[in-house]
Amino acid sequence: MNNAQVKHQPIVSPGGMILRSRRKVNQILSHELLKTEEWRYGVTLLEWVQSKKKLQSTELLLSPLFSLLNKCLEFDEQPPVEYSKQLVLSCLLHCCQKLSPDSTTVDTVMKQALNVETLVQCIRASQNPQTHHHALLLLAHIAGIMPEQVLHNVLAIFTFMGSSILRQDDAYSFQVISKIVDTIIPILVKASEGVVEHSSDVDSAVCSVLRVFADTALHIPEHRRLVLFHKILTTLGPENSLWLFLCLVLEEHVMRSQEEQTSSGRRDRGELPPRLDFALNLSRTFSPSAVIITCIKMIKYVQSLPVEKEESNRRGIVRKSVSLTLALKLVPGLFNVELHTSKQLRHFKFTICTFLSTLLSSPSFVNQVAAMVDEATHKLEPLYQDLIENMMVYIECVHHQHETAEQQSVKYWSVMLGLAHDILDKVNALLPSTIFLMVIKGLLDHRLPTVRRRAMELLNTRLYQTSFFTSCNHKALYSLLTPLLAVMGSIGDATVKPDLETNQQIAMLSVKLLARHLAPENPSQFKQILERVTELIQSEAVQKNLLASVVLCLAELVSALRAHAIGTLNQFVPAVIKILHAQKELETPNLVLLSVVTATLKIVESLPHFLSPYLDKILVEVSIQLAKWQHIADDNKGIPVVHKLKAIRQKLLSTVAVRVLTPAVSRCYSHLLAQWQYSALGPLLSVLSDSFSTLSSSEFTQLMPEFRAFFISALQFRADCSAEDPDTPVLPDDIAQAEGYVVDALVALVLKLSESAFRPLYYTLFHWATSSDAHKDRAITFYSFLRCVL
Repeated sequence: MNNAQVKHQPIVSPGGMILRSRRKVNQILSHELLKTEEWRYGVTLLEWVQSKKKLQSTELLLSPLFSLLNKCLEFDEQPPVEYSKQLVLSCLLHCCQKLSPDSTTVDTVMKQALNVETLVQCIRASQNPQTHHHALLLLAHIAGIMPEQVLHNVLAIFTFMGSSILRQDDAYSFQVISKIVDTIIPILVKASEGVVEHSSDVDSAVCSVLRVFADTALHIPEHRRLVLFHKILTTLGPENSLWLFLCLVLEEHVMRSQEEQTSSGRRDRGELPPRLDFALNLSRTFSPSAVIITCIKMIKYVQSLPVEKEESNRRGIVRKSVSLTLALKLVPGLFNVELHTSKQLRHFKFTICTFLSTLLSSPSFVNQVAAMVDEATHKLEPLYQDLIENMMVYIECVHHQHETAEQQSVKYWSVMLGLAHDILDKVNALLPSTIFLMVIKGLLDHRLPTVRRRAMELLNTRLYQTSFFTSCNHKALYSLLTPLLAVMGSIGDATVKPDLETNQQIAMLSVKLLARHLAPENPSQFKQILERVTELIQSEAVQKNLLASVVLCLAELVSALRAHAIGTLNQFVPAVIKILHAQKELETPNLVLLSVVTATLKIVESLPHFLSPYLDKILVEVSIQLAKWQHIADDNKGIPVVHKLKAIRQKLLSTVAVRVLTPAVSRCYSHLLAQWQYSALGPLLSVLSDSFSTLSSSEFTQLMPEFRAFFISALQFRADCSAEDPDTPVLPDDIAQAEGYVVDALVALVLKLSESAFRPLYYTLFHWATSSDAHKDRAITFYSFLRCVL
């Protein structure tokens, strides 16, 4: 072997030929060289070496063989030397396998002799499948010996593949592609796992390789496209590579969509662009966990991109934004902000959000998630939580940009905000009830108030659905009370920031919705919450909208607990009445008024038979509020208040006995007169008037003495006003208004009486009006009554 090597040294020796080649850089060899005796002798020697099992000093052959391979590449036409190249490659592989069977035991001399660049050039320069086969086998073996060198040259291989082989639609080209993928891509995987000594640019190398495929994606025959890219990304690991490839495809869409649309004409309405359609179809070929991880990384990458590209505006002022190099440092090789315009940056972020929204709601992906077994679904819980958490943070960022955006960009950020909310809603729709509750519980402990607030909003959206409670574990629902009560724990603290007050209001709403469905089956736990809420409404530190939320929460708790709430009745009813009383000076209805009226209605509906000690105060406050707002016909805020006040009055009529209601109305009448609340007498006496329709004849007979005594006392109002101190006279209009309400109630009573029952009442009234000579005012009142009756 040594003799043969020495004999043919003038042809293949690095000491001779390579030096001459360097002096004549562009020298092209003639095919006449292949006919020389030395070349033929060398071919015979190579055929002998490639199958020789017993070789000594094998490492000495590596440099001459690579020199000979380099010599073959200098021919102007490659087909005549394909066989020679195949022999050289076969000999190189045989020598490498002899020196290092497991691709691990190598020495410095061997590493220096292996020339990866020449091998890559051989792959690119050849069109022969056998040459490709031999070269890839050798490259695969060298990859185990020197992965870093193969990594540095891998882009050249894939660039060649993208420009030459990918566009060929035949079985052989697909096999070559598959072979390259199986051979080269594991190198990148090993590099990312730390096998390569200098692997800081692994992500950049992966992006560079994937960009070749992204650029040529639409040139690959459609029936091979998904299979090929699924194989590539599966080899790389879809959890780490799918999001990179999708970002590159979407970037390519942003760069080429306009020109492709112009050249091919407009697409049909609703039809996706070809690259987006390909990206969606490719994503659906992977598992739901890989897709969710991909969504998380894409959202994080969008957040890392600058809000706007730094550029000078018309006034020459440089716009401040996030560092332009942040995204480049995160993943080198992806969207380069410095090489794109501001419009392309905005379009790129918009395209990613649109893609994610479409992907998460696609029927095939939803069906994939629905078909998963429970165990696999539970494994996705941390991924769902991570995705929702990142979406909440991104929504907060977009919302801030929307609030502070300039006039020309408001519309863009409005659309982005809608897309972000849409993505979050679609993630929420994917979650089964059990997983949803586990995710929400984790998010309620998040350090950011905005994330906690959005988590409670998502929870409330589900709690409004009655079917949700039948499909989830109630034990998991009870577990949410602890973090919700923790949010409520700071209510009343003067140092709490406004954004935390919003969280407290939403937490109260969550507790209210949970109480609506869970309190009847577990009253003991919610009784403790009722006591806490009662303390809050008694505190003067709770005001405005937060007070409204607390009152509504109390109302729902009372409505759900019913008899179990009696223990704290003497605490929360006076507090509610006090809040209702404080609203009488309002000029327009507000949220607190509507809330406290709603709470009063729910208390009256839930505990009507236990409200006797508070009946007078309830009647007074309801009458005052109803008199104030009942004439509002076109106020959207006032109409709900009036409807609920009338509902309270109607509920009292239907649940409180008339024998109890009559003395209460009499006492309230005196109180309102003393407070000069004459307009409130109408709503109050209408309660008594309406109660007459519920009485039977025997009840009329039994209660007639009380009715008679009340109306005689009420009709005395005009005469009493005339006898009062002239320095504080009651206005005639007020007298007429109050007397009119009394007369209307008396007429309502008369119309319910029979002739035999009315006659004694008439004689009593006539005697009252005519028997006294003190004043003529009684007669005026009496004849006003007669005019209304007749």
